[in-house]
Amino acid sequence: MRFTPFGSKYAIYFLTAIVAAALLLFILLTSANDASAQQSATATLTPTASGPAFPPVPPKRTPPLGNLDSMLSQMASSVQGGYSTAHDVASQAPMHADDSVAVTFYLNGDTAPLLAFLRANGGDPRNIGDDYVEAYVPVALLAEASEQPNVVRVQAIVPPQPAGKGSVISQGVAAHAANVWHTAGYTGAGVKVGVIDGGFEGFSALMGSELPANVTARCYTDIGLFTSNLADCETDGTHGTAVSETLLDIAPDVTLYIANPIAKGDLRHTVNWLVEQDVDVINMSLSWTWDGPGDGASPFSFSPLRSVDAAANSEALFVNSAGNKAKATWFGAFSDTDSNNYLNFESGVNYNAVELEAGVLFKAQLRWEGNWQGAERDLDLFLSDAEGEFVAAGEDFQDGETGDTPYEFITFTPAASDTYYLWVLSYSGDSPGWVQLQAFSGEDLVHYTERGSIGNPAESANPGLLAVGAASYWDVNTIASYSSRGPTPDGRIKPDIVGADCAATSTDGAGFTVTTGQRCWFAGTSQASAHIAGLAALVKQRFPDDRPAHIELEYYLEHNAEPRGAVPNNDWGYGFAKLPNPTEDSRGPEPTPIGTPSPTPTGTSGTGSPTPTATSTTVPTPVGGAIEGRVSALEDLIRRLESMMMAFESRLAALEGSSTAPTPTSTPSPTPTRVSGATSFSSITTGGFHTCGLRADGSTVCWGENHHDQSTPPSGEIFTSISAGGSHSCGLRHADGLAVCWGYDDHGQFTPPSDETFTSISAGGSHLCGLRHADGLAVCWGYGDRGQTTPPEETFASISAGGFHTCGLRADGSTVCWGENHHDQSTPPSGEIFASISAGQQHTCGLRRADGVAVCWGDNEGDDNDGQSTPPSGETFASISAGWWHTCGLRHEDRSAVCWGDNDNGQSSPPSGETFTSLSAGAVHTCGLRADGSVACWGSNGDGQGTPP
Repeated sequence: MRFTPFGSKYAIYFLTAIVAAALLLFILLTSANDASAQQSATATLTPTASGPAFPPVPPKRTPPLGNLDSMLSQMASSVQGGYSTAHDVASQAPMHADDSVAVTFYLNGDTAPLLAFLRANGGDPRNIGDDYVEAYVPVALLAEASEQPNVVRVQAIVPPQPAGKGSVISQGVAAHAANVWHTAGYTGAGVKVGVIDGGFEGFSALMGSELPANVTARCYTDIGLFTSNLADCETDGTHGTAVSETLLDIAPDVTLYIANPIAKGDLRHTVNWLVEQDVDVINMSLSWTWDGPGDGASPFSFSPLRSVDAAANSEALFVNSAGNKAKATWFGAFSDTDSNNYLNFESGVNYNAVELEAGVLFKAQLRWEGNWQGAERDLDLFLSDAEGEFVAAGEDFQDGETGDTPYEFITFTPAASDTYYLWVLSYSGDSPGWVQLQAFSGEDLVHYTERGSIGNPAESANPGLLAVGAASYWDVNTIASYSSRGPTPDGRIKPDIVGADCAATSTDGAGFTVTTGQRCWFAGTSQASAHIAGLAALVKQRFPDDRPAHIELEYYLEHNAEPRGAVPNNDWGYGFAKLPNPTEDSRGPEPTPIGTPSPTPTGTSGTGSPTPTATSTTVPTPVGGAIEGRVSALEDLIRRLESMMMAFESRLAALEGSSTAPTPTSTPSPTPTRVSGATSFSSITTGGFHTCGLRADGSTVCWGENHHDQSTPPSGEIFTSISAGGSHSCGLRHADGLAVCWGYDDHGQFTPPSDETFTSISAGGSHLCGLRHADGLAVCWGYGDRGQTTPPEETFASISAGGFHTCGLRADGSTVCWGENHHDQSTPPSGEIFASISAGQQHTCGLRRADGVAVCWGDNEGDDNDGQSTPPSGETFASISAGWWHTCGLRHEDRSAVCWGDNDNGQSSPPSGETFTSLSAGAVHTCGLRADGSVACWGSNGDGQGTPP
């Protein structure tokens, strides 16, 4: 919103920011028959050696230093004992800088004491959340840092693992029938797509040929540090370039955004950024380490699973490679037929051999059934050489303490290429129902199951995610031998769909010849995922009004896939993706979502328990009640699924709307002020008589009235979002989520609650409200004599502060308002369900979720019977923004602006022929953000608020 009287002027502000945090409930499906595979699911390779010397059971371990994981504890102990230098030890970590290692602190309480300690002692905090801090920490400081208040665990940061690797056209275009859609005019035009990946080397050289001439980039140079300079993305290989090239072959006219996050906190901020850009489809051909119990959820706010939720809550379809770990994963029950406490990978075999290459970092991870907020079963993971000597060990303590997770991770760089052996030891506690071992760096295991190999976040239970398997373009009836398969540990079917791989890209040159004699350029689920994301963009262009968008896209692709066997199944999901004839609707009935069981409450153990056997081919069977009960629950949940998902319709950023108007009925329309600046922005917000824009790199520029320094943002601050109020502005600091404000402070606008962090913020006339990161509760401060700063004790999906009132949108789409109600602006109409809301000076408007129609309440007369609460009939909108005595909406069908209400200054007369990605209505001016990041403003420009830089 906006305004409230300030001296001789009224101030106006609105920001619709949505971070919808909601977990969907699913019920447990059993897996169906699987189609053919290149490799049998029970395949076991012949070991290259007769086997290692049997290692003795390790002696009882020394407790770790502080709250460090075993890897970090060993590093710190080595330095403390004088056995190694800090520099040498740090170089063994997955990520390091000089004598510091990159770590994640898991916290259960205030982060301030830890941050103060790190900053005072040479640590370097990067990404900060309510329950975590990602930082570089000197090895010598690790132990002491881990014992700071509220720290429950410290773990090394592991970067994500790529899921495989113009004039060159992917064979996937024809395989998926995208060429027919191209002929019909569907090329992804008007659709925004984000690519989250690793290296983008060679990207700029392909721009204008194989890749678009323009791209918006978020390039991480280190953990928590990023720029908008494309050159900073062109490092660390060509994987992301090949993925982008593949996607553009399918959908050549999409608007492209790219990013290369390094840590999980970076990923969460990247997804938030893409949501702010109003991206429709996100492709990520990466897998991250496990951080949840295998039920598709995670107790940690920075988990990739939670990042998927954030995207889906804003209706962005998240397409993710299933992974290439079918031969790199063993999944089954813990069997110990020889009673020596070591897991049997098959009867009598206690080890799993793996061939390692000299000088190449090997990474392996292990998780098992247990409680992720206090695991009591203690398993350890070891790597030995042929003589039975352990060369790497993951032996964290799991004894039920807070922060104990059923997870181990090890790394090792061999000096010579050789066969090494993985061992899983049950140190204490009863045997878990299931165990999952994976060579995270992708090496084949001698004993593998194919089943249970889906990556993170492809295992997400959110129906807004598509996990993609792979089949070679020359044989789309045979699943690739390396393509990861389900079920998930809790029994859900994965992947969701299969795409083509091995297709040509200019990035991959001549490719290579496979045993079938075919040419393969880009092998892996990475390319398959990019193909599917491109298909989703074509479907989005054809059906732009389908809502909720991400669910409709997923259903469309699944419904039209070519079945392989009885679908869905754990090789193919719903089958091989194939677009139907574009002249037919072909949407058909909605298929049953693959993810079925209700997610285990965050932080608890998964419920899946495999049937115990002594072989390496054990596959967990679904659990959780009788089949009849599951079927009944499924039928009931599917009936509710669509209405539940509609609640996630509001988007986190940029829905600040305003625009095009019907001809005013009572006043003339002055010629609007319209000036376009050269600066490119990712979002904009209008205040009373000033405007602010947020650049892609998080810096802020403001223009207009500056009597109270409201147009002078603090130097050097980097924000994730901003909001302009009456004569003040505020931003959420990128590093820690704290609110930072500037401008007029006559009512304490600059004094948010101490140490509170927020997911979104909205500045009103002279008060502000934010949604608290920890629990989604509304927190308000500033001028509150009308009750506008006293919210009810409940959680909201979004919030909007008006002149003297505030409104919150619940996750179910209902609205509650508080504060001044002289004009019923705080009395929303009964029974209405909204996708988004915007509070103005003395009126409020919402977009009805069912049809996108604007519904307004409150003052409708303003100063001259303005009609700001009477939207034009027959119009549907994608976003809405309420100003002082006018309102603007972004038309759903073509993204043009429509405004109504007061037009004395031309604020309700947007420029004709313009389209925008978002709008923001101020006191007597309005601004729109174009797709290229430039800004157009109209209305009053007396203080320069309509003249962007």
